[in-house]
Amino acid sequence: MAERWRAAWQDRLHWLVQFEAEPDEDLIERLGWLDVRVLQYVPDQALLVSAPAETDWTALGAVYAGLLTAEEKWSPALPPEGEAAAVVELHLDVARSDGAALAQAAGLETREHPDLLPNALLVRGAVEALRALAERDEVAYVYPAGDAVWKGEAVTPCANGVMGPAALTGANLATTFGDGWDGPGPGSASLALYIGTLPAWLDRSAALGEIRRALDAWAAVAQLSFSETSVRRLRRQIEIWAAAGEHADGFAFDGRGGVLAHTFYPPPNAETIAGDMHLDLDEPWKIGADIDLFSVVLHELGHALGLGHNDDPGSVMYPYYRRFTGLAAPDVAEIRKLYAARASTTPTTPTTPTNPGTPQTPPSTPTTPTAPTTPTNPPSNPPSNPPSSPSDPKPGSPSAPGPDSVAPVLMITFPASSLYGTSASGITVRGSATDNAAIREVTWSTRQTSGAAQGPASSFSAGPIPLAVGFNSITITAVDTAGNTTRRTLSVTRW
Repeated sequence: MAERWRAAWQDRLHWLVQFEAEPDEDLIERLGWLDVRVLQYVPDQALLVSAPAETDWTALGAVYAGLLTAEEKWSPALPPEGEAAAVVELHLDVARSDGAALAQAAGLETREHPDLLPNALLVRGAVEALRALAERDEVAYVYPAGDAVWKGEAVTPCANGVMGPAALTGANLATTFGDGWDGPGPGSASLALYIGTLPAWLDRSAALGEIRRALDAWAAVAQLSFSETSVRRLRRQIEIWAAAGEHADGFAFDGRGGVLAHTFYPPPNAETIAGDMHLDLDEPWKIGADIDLFSVVLHELGHALGLGHNDDPGSVMYPYYRRFTGLAAPDVAEIRKLYAARASTTPTTPTTPTNPGTPQTPPSTPTTPTAPTTPTNPPSNPPSNPPSSPSDPKPGSPSAPGPDSVAPVLMITFPASSLYGTSASGITVRGSATDNAAIREVTWSTRQTSGAAQGPASSFSAGPIPLAVGFNSITITAVDTAGNTTRRTLSVTRW
């Protein structure tokens, strides 16, 4: 392979690898033992990974494996010539300092921005130099920097929607994830809608109006309809609610000033968490001012409907939130790749339940998520509805209980995301492990070392775990007294 593809490590390259079926936790764990670092999800059924240059992908069951070309990593929204300001996304296992050195060596101006994602650089210079940088193996994607980003204005990044059983974010290489709720080809979709807890300091009627206005914006341009219900955990349903910290989906919020919201893509993400949107209750949500409820919900609904990010800085689906009053032309064009255009521009206002009752809050202790069968969805998902109470048993001898096959519930509360960046030499992972019987042990491991977590399983801390410069994969494992096991994998980049 030409030297221009070589990464700083020389013996590793970044690959796009596609499999015959959706990658699951077993495959991702097997890849890890073979020194393949899984970084992000790319539709359909593909992973963006870092692996030794001589990896035998056929032996690993891949139907395709290749290196991304500079053209594939180059946004069509960038100008063909002249100068441009751009955001350069590095692969998640590349140190930011290495990326900055490459940009400066290419003759590009680099500018610090505290609000960029940990793997992003802000650069400006000749398009020719930007294209040369895109040829580097360390670079994942290059797209335009909006004026607000280049000027250093405060922005909030969106790390993209969530896909897969291993809690992977979607790569910005794709603008759509899956076929949408209507299946292959542009069609129509009717979805149930549940709106739960919202920030208490906002007038609930006004907040509901902002959410419905965001729904109307998407329904006005595509054949989508939403029917509100007071019942949760339905199939083909979008749930919208706010919570603080750990909130039972495996993606604890990080408090004020961090992640605003996260959303799970539609199927092949597993039901019933597919399409669900969670807002961080610790953020200072407002109506008509930052942090604007309408604007964030409008963006996150795009993910709930199957859209990735858009490279146009003027679009709602640009990777950095800003205040909007409605959709832009690029957003309309992308949603119509998944759903048929609406002939009329009149939106369908969500219907309301006859007797909505008191708004419900997210459950404090949901049942164990289960791995999807055709997936790409993180915390695999809670059951659609809890079983009804059994009727009174008839008299007689009780049957002998079967072996315990219920896996522990393992939640990571810090770091808040499975993708994390830091300059520290170590990290302490915190979380909780619960079980229908009892937890025997909680352990952590990396490729270099391993250890046992401290404290009670219900509030454990693992570490400090030493971090190497660059990419680190950390696996937290909970085992119950029957030997049932649950694992969570974190991707931590140290720069």
